[in-house]
Amino acid sequence: MLSALSTRRMAHPYKPGNANLLALITSVILTAIVHVDDLRFAQFTPPSTSHTLFTLIQLLILSLILFHYNFAIFRRLTEHPSVPTSRNTDIHSSAVSLAWSIGGSLAIALGFSTLSAWVANGLFPSLGIPIRIDISMIRDGFVALTVILITLLLYNLTRHQQLLLEEERSNSESLQTRYDALEKQIDPHFLFNSLNTLDGLIGYDDQRAHEYLHQLALSYRYIMQQQRQVTLADEMRFTDNFIAMMQLRYGNGFKVSTHIDPQCLSANVVPISVQLLVENALQHNIVSDRHPLTVTIATRTTTAPDGHTLHSLCVSNPLQPKDGPDHGHHGSIGLTNLSERCRLVLRRDISISQTDTTFSVEIPLQFENSHS
Repeated sequence: MLSALSTRRMAHPYKPGNANLLALITSVILTAIVHVDDLRFAQFTPPSTSHTLFTLIQLLILSLILFHYNFAIFRRLTEHPSVPTSRNTDIHSSAVSLAWSIGGSLAIALGFSTLSAWVANGLFPSLGIPIRIDISMIRDGFVALTVILITLLLYNLTRHQQLLLEEERSNSESLQTRYDALEKQIDPHFLFNSLNTLDGLIGYDDQRAHEYLHQLALSYRYIMQQQRQVTLADEMRFTDNFIAMMQLRYGNGFKVSTHIDPQCLSANVVPISVQLLVENALQHNIVSDRHPLTVTIATRTTTAPDGHTLHSLCVSNPLQPKDGPDHGHHGSIGLTNLSERCRLVLRRDISISQTDTTFSVEIPLQFENSHS
């Protein structure tokens, strides 16, 4: 469906579970880095288990605090990406959030360094863990910068994906608008022609007029479904109703020959496409008992240059054109409309061919889970 993107929303990454996981990974990696550095300066004397565990707990607690703090700041920007009214406002909001992130994170790191040094030297002197406040501040400041960079990376990736999604949604809405405009061209045209035919039957043959009105009601119910794709089986049922209406009007002057592969009845086609081609043949050719018009509807299967199998439905008729200003145009407005709808919905165009004796149009068929 063209409107499928309008319902899509991208989830933000700033969730408590993600913060906890990133904090654990960061603390483990930084603990390893810190003790590799300790080994280098202590001439490969391994640190005690208590020292390693204390460092890990320190970094884990600090990382948890910093990730949750930064996630809370940037969550607002990713939960409501459409709030800013301009690009400058968006940049300003990001800059303010970044300032709060940097300032707050460094303040948290400074306070945590002081507190952890006091805890280590005041409460656990028996552990023998020497804590220098200046070294702790440098280490915790590095942790803060690491958390800020990870948070910004997540923000930039998320924002980029959101912008791509917004662009896709905008394109989808544009296509939806174009399709709706094309669809509106069909309904009045069909109703106008049908009512003209009904007017000619009323008073002349009331029984045929009654049958025609019944078929018209069935046909209009189909038109009001507002679907972008229908199965060929549904489209042919609608077309058969239209054909029945036209045979009430033209009698023996109008015939249809149908050759459809049963397997193709489950394929998708744009609605009101086969009917439009049958109506186009009636509109631009002489139809009478002396000059009967036979329209042929048949499925075709071809192989594309890339090897894919292409399915289509061909509607053809002999050329017996009416005299008048529309001679030779063969319903260019209706065919243009059909071509646009096929390109928008099925990503394939119709194929029009004409010889000295025959006019034919092929419309694409598309099976589910297939791009052919």
